[in-house]
Amino acid sequence: MKKYRIKKINLNKLLLCTIGLLLIIVPLDAQTEQSFKSNGTLISDVNFDAEINTMRNRIGIPGVSIAIIEDNKVVYSQQYGWSHLEKKKPVDNETLFEAASITKMFLVYVVNRLVDQGNMDLDTPVHQYLDYPELSYDDRYKSLTTRMLLSHTAGLENWTTENDPEKLEFVANPGSGFTYSGEAYHYLAEVVSTILGSSYEDYVEEMILKPYHLNNTYLNYGGGLFGNRVKNHHAMGYTSYRKEFEGLQNKESIPASGSHTNAKDVAQLIIHTFSGAHLSEKQQQKMLASETQLTFIPDTDELKFGVGLGVFLIKSEEDTITFFSGVNTGFRSEFFYSPITKRGFVYMSNSDEGWMMISKIDELTTQFNLRRVFKDDAFLQYPSPYFELRNIYSTEGGEKFISSVTPNNSNNIDPEVIDLLKGWLEQVDELTFNNLLKLYSNK
Repeated sequence: MKKYRIKKINLNKLLLCTIGLLLIIVPLDAQTEQSFKSNGTLISDVNFDAEINTMRNRIGIPGVSIAIIEDNKVVYSQQYGWSHLEKKKPVDNETLFEAASITKMFLVYVVNRLVDQGNMDLDTPVHQYLDYPELSYDDRYKSLTTRMLLSHTAGLENWTTENDPEKLEFVANPGSGFTYSGEAYHYLAEVVSTILGSSYEDYVEEMILKPYHLNNTYLNYGGGLFGNRVKNHHAMGYTSYRKEFEGLQNKESIPASGSHTNAKDVAQLIIHTFSGAHLSEKQQQKMLASETQLTFIPDTDELKFGVGLGVFLIKSEEDTITFFSGVNTGFRSEFFYSPITKRGFVYMSNSDEGWMMISKIDELTTQFNLRRVFKDDAFLQYPSPYFELRNIYSTEGGEKFISSVTPNNSNNIDPEVIDLLKGWLEQVDELTFNNLLKLYSNK
């Protein structure tokens, strides 16, 4: 039995900051102004692209791919910036980003469709479909169900590298609550292979990639006929402080986190998942019912966060929003989509700091009011004084930066912003960092 392994990934919101070096804006292909509708508002593509590029430059994000969904159609998709900074290689329609955990959405679609067709049962113990020797040492294994594996309530660790690398372990009792697990999805992928008599690569290709024409999506980096194409078009990843990272070069498919794609293809996957053409309304409602509460985002008076059958949920009185994040080293991807209003957006970047654009993209498009979600990281969502001050350092140097943050009667900077600035300066400029410490040693 094939055993998938991948290094540990931190799934909590990344709080690491990056140097906001000014990036050169890549000229847009369009020569004439066009427009598209988002949330009923006519938007100029020129104005939208200018906003995205300004934000990208201020934060320091090399490359971006964005797709906007309205009425279950991709009404706009565009690429921005650089696929490779050193080579001055721009992002284009063929540039491939790492989807990371958004890769799970392929399996989410397949499993929910099989359940809808009566070929899988959510509550049948999965060992009845496929024995899994890696877990047979623990009696709790016999209680695992498709519902648990799909909704991250199986109690399995995320990756074996987190604990004993030689053994797949339970970190909680099955069904007791949220425990995010890539390993659970690998077990689930093999269960589906047993049911369909087909490999993961083949059934995703036949059920999703081919019929929905996802021509810029690849399940691994180097294998098969298209290996060279993936290598030639794969974006360079950039970690915190703009360090290059070549990314995940997986020769075999990793069902939980290994696909290479762009925002438009991910948007098409979301549309086909929730359009009603492939899943019944009853099954879609099951997907949107919370199986458990998210533990890393506490509920508020106005928002409830949960996990459905393979998708994360933000529930309020006015809407239900599905979302998923993809976090691989050097890459950050997100999608937010409302099955009720049939609107959403997909955002992919080759930067650990990509998530800092989310709230502003939402304000420019879907208007889901996502700043409520990131209220604990408010200064790390553009725009904020943090980005403005970091931009002064990047464009005008350390002396001008220190002058800008020197306390005086007209300069009242939030202490949290100062702490964030200390965090990234400590890694990149010892002199300016020490000068900042002197200014705020007693603050």
